[in-house]
Amino acid sequence: MKEEEIRESYEYLKTTADKALEDAAARSRRVDIIEEIVGFVFTVLLAFGWMMLVLLLISFVGLAYVHFEIAQMLVWSVMFALVIAVIEALGLIRKHRNR
Repeated sequence: MKEEEIRESYEYLKTTADKALEDAAARSRRVDIIEEIVGFVFTVLLAFGWMMLVLLLISFVGLAYVHFEIAQMLVWSVMFALVIAVIEALGLIRKHRNR
């Protein structure tokens, strides 16, 4: 009788520990996904801001030679950000394929 109780307690603890490990792994995966999404958005926004800043500086420095309109700068910055987004997405896909 005593051995049976010990065995049942052991099985219960083992099952509970396994469930806790699975829950922790699922939470860890969710955190990893959220971090990757935030990193992706930050990278794309940084690329957009960087290109916009560079085009503004070129426009201000080269007033006599080069003149960009704001609409052109926005279009070019968005295109640059899209290129960076595609590169970043391909990197994430490659990272997850290798897992």
